[in-house]
Amino acid sequence: MKEKLTGQDFFFCYSPNFMIHLVNDKGLRFILCARHERTNNKFWLFQQCEELAKAIENYEPREK
Repeated sequence: MKEKLTGQDFFFCYSPNFMIHLVNDKGLRFILCARHERTNNKFWLFQQCEELAKAIENYEPREK
């Protein structure tokens, strides 16, 4: 039987710039794009994996 998924199995990305980095630069795919129920802020949902953890750890925001 499969283990139940929890909130720790996912990464909620609220930064459009970081989402672009994850998708375009790191080749990751998000599960869905939605809006937060209360704030109406857009977010992208990624499943946790080793590649995502490395991308988060090594991320350096681009200069404007």
